[in-house]
Amino acid sequence: MLALGACLLASPRLLIVDEASLGLAPLMRRQVFGMLAQLNRELGLTVLIVDQDVGGVLSIADHGYILENGRVVFAGAREQLLRHGDVKEFYLGQKEERERGYRDVKQYRRIRRWH
Repeated sequence: MLALGACLLASPRLLIVDEASLGLAPLMRRQVFGMLAQLNRELGLTVLIVDQDVGGVLSIADHGYILENGRVVFAGAREQLLRHGDVKEFYLGQKEERERGYRDVKQYRRIRRWH
């Protein structure tokens, strides 16, 4: 929170936040993401968040990009990302209705099923 406050002293129009939730307890993560959402809402501040906590980021994001090996493999509005089967499975840990085996996952790695 102190780092966010220090950044705001410069009255930025864009705030880039890299791994803000790294090493934080779940409650603190929610508070940090809540503060970023509040800054966006109340100050009209554009916030670019780079983080491995996909669920936390998508809880406040309007738009997101999924990167693999430095390449954008999927981009879309929050709702699109939350509905996408691969995002749900590989980044949010939510299983599909059917059980997937090794061949399915191996096939994913080979053909990159992103649309």
